[in-house]
Amino acid sequence: MLLSKLEHRFLSFSVEDAVERVLEHRTQMWALMDEDSLRGVMLTSFVSYPSGYKVMVIDHAVMEPGYETTPEEMRFVAEYIEPLAKSEGCHAMRITGRKGWARVLEGYTEVSRTFDKRLAEEN
Repeated sequence: MLLSKLEHRFLSFSVEDAVERVLEHRTQMWALMDEDSLRGVMLTSFVSYPSGYKVMVIDHAVMEPGYETTPEEMRFVAEYIEPLAKSEGCHAMRITGRKGWARVLEGYTEVSRTFDKRLAEEN
């Protein structure tokens, strides 16, 4: 199941936590479909800064193993997610993802990279 893959990859929350955040309207869940098959899942959230700057963050995304996302398939970000961000008063979109996402995200500029270092073994 893609959600358990999401849990394993990010370790920042469990599947239950993600579902709870969606039900509490703190996170939005987006399904990436190919005809009648689930190919991926994205989680988004809003971040507001003290300056008033607000962004919508695509902070967790996972695709079916071996599935290559194309620029055409990523148009749903522009067609569905960006309009929601605008309607919620966001100034920008922010995506945390692997280096390969750069080639399928039209109009996005890489401004930083995120690095993690695990300090403890998994229990």
